[in-house]
Amino acid sequence: MPTVTKIKVSDFIAASKKYVQDKVAQANVDSNNYLTKTEAKKLPADLRDNFENFRGAQGGDRVSVANFQKSFANYVAAQAHSADRNHDGVLTAADAKKLPKDLQDNFWNYVHASDSAGAGDTFSATAIAGLKKWVTDNWDGLDDLGGTELSQSSLKGDALKDFKEMKRQWGEDYPPEAEIVEMNGRNVILIRENNDGGMSLGLYAMSGKRLAEGGCSESGTFSWH
Repeated sequence: MPTVTKIKVSDFIAASKKYVQDKVAQANVDSNNYLTKTEAKKLPADLRDNFENFRGAQGGDRVSVANFQKSFANYVAAQAHSADRNHDGVLTAADAKKLPKDLQDNFWNYVHASDSAGAGDTFSATAIAGLKKWVTDNWDGLDDLGGTELSQSSLKGDALKDFKEMKRQWGEDYPPEAEIVEMNGRNVILIRENNDGGMSLGLYAMSGKRLAEGGCSESGTFSWH
């Protein structure tokens, strides 16, 4: 079943409210009414930036658990409705780009989880061959696909492992890039790393499962492994 990014606004809002409640409860080890900077380090990366933004606005080294949870839920609701420019009750990949940066990671992690729980991780050999052909057909435009950029903290599984390995091999001079691109009606994570010696490229399901990888030398022709 094809998987494209169409997330109901109401589902994203409801899931985000539960998500912040569950994760804050886990991080709040003494189960009191406050979440400290130290405790917040136990939050998932996509909530730590929201915590820091909220704490910065409030001042101090701790925040009220209830106030943070309520503020985050309201923030998600307001920004999700705002990003839904055509008011159809659905957020697409294009709509997601209109979300504040500190909510884009939350959105895409929700998409990842939704895809992983459904058919988003299932690609037949024919489908993978189609993805490879898509890359070949769009080779000259790979630098300008208009995909949604992903940070390392948003990656999972093979995608995270390969991203870290590319980063380890080439360092900050030639950092890898990850983005979500719609190929043949499916959301796919594309990771590329260009360097003086050539390039590496990998395709991954939204769960991070590796689908295909390839590379080429500086003067060689790209090939799939």
